Amino acid sequence: MSVFSIVEVNKLNNVKHNVEKSIELVFEHLKKYPDIDVHQFSLDMEEKRQVEWQHLRLKVEDIIGPLTNKINLIKEKKMDEITDFKQFKKEMIAIQENIQNFKSESKTKYQSLENQVNCISEDIQYYNTRLLDWVEPIKIDEYLNPVRTKIIRNNHRCKETTIFMDFLYKHGGHENGWRKEDHLLFIKFRKMYKNIDLVAKNLHSELPDISIEDIKQHEEWYKTYLDLQAKKKEAIKSWQRARNSKQPVRNSVVSSVRNVIQTEENTREKLIKWKVYEKLRYAKEMQICQEQIKREKEQLKNKRQEELKRVVQEWKQTKQSLEQEEIVQKRMFEEREKKKRSLEANRMIKQYRSQDDIYILKMRQQKKPEVNPQPRSKSSTLAKRDPERLLKPTKQWINRVHGENQHSNGFCSIMDLKRLPKL
Repeated sequence: MSVFSIVEVNKLNNVKHNVEKSIELVFEHLKKYPDIDVHQFSLDMEEKRQVEWQHLRLKVEDIIGPLTNKINLIKEKKMDEITDFKQFKKEMIAIQENIQNFKSESKTKYQSLENQVNCISEDIQYYNTRLLDWVEPIKIDEYLNPVRTKIIRNNHRCKETTIFMDFLYKHGGHENGWRKEDHLLFIKFRKMYKNIDLVAKNLHSELPDISIEDIKQHEEWYKTYLDLQAKKKEAIKSWQRARNSKQPVRNSVVSSVRNVIQTEENTREKLIKWKVYEKLRYAKEMQICQEQIKREKEQLKNKRQEELKRVVQEWKQTKQSLEQEEIVQKRMFEEREKKKRSLEANRMIKQYRSQDDIYILKMRQQKKPEVNPQPRSKSSTLAKRDPERLLKPTKQWINRVHGENQHSNGFCSIMDLKRLPKL
């Protein structure tokens, strides 16, 4: 985990602790008023928070689980386990879409919460400005003497309060432009360590984005802030003591009540108009936010299509290069086999030629004339060569036919074949 992530996690933990403590203090304070059912309200809100927390946790786990598996496969070089690259690519695109959707939903929810916080802050600021007027008891006699009423209302705005409010306006509020959680953490360390150097060192270790010089300047500002705040409180107490020491005077009840009612009605009308204006502004902001989300989705879709085209083009180029490489390897293999066969044929030709030479030599030796050739045997009887015997029956045939004729007529002597005279 990076240093920036650790710092952000520490900040979030500090914010969580501060919010929990603030909620506990508010509930403890509200328990003093039995008419307000705070316990049930807190239980309902806690249940809603838990449900939302579980929902967000499941969403994050659904994204982190597959993403961690893919990262481990790539880091550990286990690419052999990926059998279907198309499915792997689809899964990676689905993870990217889930992350983008989660970011857009979080941004929308954050914008909605920020708008609600602004509305609530404006309500609180308005009621805080009206708090002094509402706390003051109604004095009927003030309405009869407008000059005195003007003097009293001007006295409400004492010099110390004006100086304190101008000081806050000039320096960006009660936190001097800091985030509220950072300012609360500064106060916590200020209570723990009395020395400003230790406060600056320890706070800088928790919040590295704030330098030690800024922390020391914030310390000087905070001292001035406490001094002006104490003067304002003392001035308000003095004003309250002076107000309580005045004797009430009889006044006209009817006119005072009418003025009070008219003032309250005007206030209600202004508040209703302001709420209507805020609702319209919020609806307009939500519409702008939805249009922005729609544009972002379209941009994301176009980007995803371009990425898919690029991936397909790379895949085609890779496939083409692999096919060309396969063809080259096949040709090289065929050439090697051809050379191998030619070498084998040359070697076998020599062997066959030597065998042919041996065979020819043997045949020549067998065909050599014999030294003492044996004379050819002749037939036992000599026959005259008579050209007129051509196409005439032989004596053997005549004897055979004659013998058959005699056999058909009666008994006769039959000459053995071995005893027949040869031509």
